[in-house]
Amino acid sequence: MSKPIEKTILEQFKRLEKRSGELELEKKSGKSEVPASKRQSAILLLFDATGSMTSLWRETERTLEELIRRVTEHGSVKLKCCAYRDYCDGDKLFESSGWYSNPEPLLEFIRGIKCEWDMGGDWPEAVQYALQQAAEESEVSSIILIADSPPHEHDYEECYRLAADSRTKGRPIYAFRTPYRLGGISDGRIHWDADTQEVFSEIGKRSGGAYADINLDNPKEFLDMIAITVVHNLDPGATDNYIEEYRPSKKVREYGQSLPPAPKK
Repeated sequence: MSKPIEKTILEQFKRLEKRSGELELEKKSGKSEVPASKRQSAILLLFDATGSMTSLWRETERTLEELIRRVTEHGSVKLKCCAYRDYCDGDKLFESSGWYSNPEPLLEFIRGIKCEWDMGGDWPEAVQYALQQAAEESEVSSIILIADSPPHEHDYEECYRLAADSRTKGRPIYAFRTPYRLGGISDGRIHWDADTQEVFSEIGKRSGGAYADINLDNPKEFLDMIAITVVHNLDPGATDNYIEEYRPSKKVREYGQSLPPAPKK
């Protein structure tokens, strides 16, 4: 026997009322109503590739597949990996991969990068040139900048201008400072450069992104820092989900929960 019409209508009304309440909660919590399969991001990786940054490239090679697996739980991501050095390095000043969602061509590029100690010249590097190359990309959602040394002092203001321009385009820059090993890659003594902190934090702020220190001796922290940045860019409402699932360190949790709202796509 079919249900009375009044009862059927009442049940439909209750279902609609329940869903309306769920949507209101999602809105208040910042969760996106866009299905994960529809969310898309194009993340440009700008990495210093001078001799002191060998560990960054090795760690990226080790963790890239897991990084892509984690972030694609929340949407579609393509990456472009760029290596920058200094103005004295000629045709090795800047190298880049294509845009890929598949890790294999990115890994092939990463394995081909040589971080030589005779590259880079003095302590500062061509950060401004790297940011300029990023500005010329047409499909970037956000930029992840990782280095242990600052731009040349005469490039500071241009870096800040490019960061502000990146904000205007809705492309936040997430700038990470790594420590420098005083005696080379096998030396346990490390140095956190104050000029890099000053300039990178300003780049992050002016671009609408963020700044943080990242220790390459902690592989899990490195992976979590980059993954939570990309997840946040895809869907800010998924940051807490990532924290609950992967249980990152307190430092990573605080960083992820402090990230500014991602630009609307």
